[in-house]
Amino acid sequence: MSTSKQSSIFAKEIDWKLTHNILRVKDSSELIKFYVNNFGMKRVKIYTPSLPYNVDVLGYTHIFDENFNKASDALPSSTLLELHHNDPSMNTPSLVNSGPSKIYWKLGITLYDANYV
Repeated sequence: MSTSKQSSIFAKEIDWKLTHNILRVKDSSELIKFYVNNFGMKRVKIYTPSLPYNVDVLGYTHIFDENFNKASDALPSSTLLELHHNDPSMNTPSLVNSGPSKIYWKLGITLYDANYV
């Protein structure tokens, strides 16, 4: 059995949920429209003046269960999509085309029993 297949089975077994994803993008405006219009996500207001780039966060205003019914607040928060992008008015060469060593991705995963893992 492949490692990918084993990982997939394990993720289902312990009920992992994707909860947070960070993507570095060139321009977030089209992506924001796409996720708001097609997935019903809402912009989450955050304030990040100390960062050398802009951050837009999208998420859902309600938590849903596995059948997409509104759920109680006892469940983990729903997925957040965080878009990092440069302010075009700022010259930040370290963040533009910086190569694979400076690019990062972050995935947040929620599970119900951390000790099991």
